[in-house]
Amino acid sequence: MTDLFGHDAPLVTETTFAEFWALVPCKIARAAAERKWKQLGQTARKAATDAVAGFYRWWRKENPDATWLHPATYLHNRRWEDDWTDPIGSAPVVTLKFWADWINSDKPLPTMGIPSRVQAAVFSAGLVSSQRMNDRIG
Repeated sequence: MTDLFGHDAPLVTETTFAEFWALVPCKIARAAAERKWKQLGQTARKAATDAVAGFYRWWRKENPDATWLHPATYLHNRRWEDDWTDPIGSAPVVTLKFWADWINSDKPLPTMGIPSRVQAAVFSAGLVSSQRMNDRIG
């Protein structure tokens, strides 16, 4: 397959709900989660799937006595974009990539801002230049 300029276009593989659901440790309210899934774009679906296992490990570590977070809530609140750290890794790569892509783009920054811990991590990982960080965040 080629793009408009005759270059080989990358194949976009769709992340399926089944792939996401297989990684969710608490199989609660599947229908509600699937409805939320259908409202997400492909990029968000991939990011949600890539982060879900690490997020739930973090959730359980930080909230040992709490009930499980429903997968529909995880999707609805875009919890993969939150500032959290996978207990078996230093920082979820997908989260850093998400924020680096946002900072490197021209999209408006979120009204909540970008957590300073995330700013430091994307800079330390070499995902955003100091010039771009200063231009976007100040």
